[in-house]
Amino acid sequence: LSFLNSLFPCSVFIMFINSLFLSPDSKITPTSPLQAIHYPPFTNTASNFRHVMRPSPSSPSVTPTSQNEFTPGYGCLLALEFRTLSQARQFYDHLSVYHGPHLGAHLTLAFPFNDAIWGADPEAARYVASFGARPEQVRVSVGLEDEQELIDTFEEALRWAEGVEVSEANGMNGVRESLT
Repeated sequence: LSFLNSLFPCSVFIMFINSLFLSPDSKITPTSPLQAIHYPPFTNTASNFRHVMRPSPSSPSVTPTSQNEFTPGYGCLLALEFRTLSQARQFYDHLSVYHGPHLGAHLTLAFPFNDAIWGADPEAARYVASFGARPEQVRVSVGLEDEQELIDTFEEALRWAEGVEVSEANGMNGVRESLT
């Protein structure tokens, strides 16, 4: 027997995202800045996605070869949806990854796609929001950075987003002086 460490950094980041929803002590609560995570296994259409997924090599319909030794997954793209636009902006402004609308780069990228593309046109923003594309979403394409570095980076940005509701209640319009 041999061991092949095939854990992709995206997988570790997704495990972190899973922990936000699944671990008993860190579920999304009414005070959490995150409202939803749009990633195939967390959606109500997950079964549709699995239906068209490429089969794993262990599937009876696949003849094993060295070319198809992989584990099917959901990819590196996800969207984090925040409760308020101020929280999404604080998260994005303090997320220390590259910012841009690219997909599949070797470095993690983030972009507030819906707000950037349709935010200037209120009618278009309402229309696309009716299909779930809300301005409070930040799209993330997870890269190949060190797993712990990604987790720390996202946790830091989430702490900034968590402070928005408190600062809004204090009349600071969502701007936070510091994390301390």
